[in-house]
Amino acid sequence: MQYLNKKEDIYYFIFPIFEKYKNLFHLFTTRKTGYNGKTLDLGINTETPIEDIYKNYLKLCNVFNINPQNLVLSDQVHEDNILIIDETYKSNNFLFDRKVKNADGLITNKKNIFLVTLYADCTPIYFFDPKIIL
Repeated sequence: MQYLNKKEDIYYFIFPIFEKYKNLFHLFTTRKTGYNGKTLDLGINTETPIEDIYKNYLKLCNVFNINPQNLVLSDQVHEDNILIIDETYKSNNFLFDRKVKNADGLITNKKNIFLVTLYADCTPIYFFDPKIIL
């Protein structure tokens, strides 16, 4: 079960089962209240101007104290491609200089890497193994 939460004006969900792991940060955003009072659209291939999407990510990072350079966005292609993500996938511009290509799944055991996946018609699956965090 998920619970709807709010921090400042961002609404998001968490999985209570993940909350017991203090070394795991997770959230699932909603589209409510993004940059400049608009929706929090984070989708790369939407009708929202890419500049507004970028500002939405910056707003999200600001509210949750995330360094934007630590975001790694997936590049979903509806295949079975899964990448193991480390620091080499980080970039100076998480949105315009993405290093992940053609990957539907992301895995990491590194601290301070924030995996970002996007969904429209797919159902995401999340796993956490507390034994592999470095």
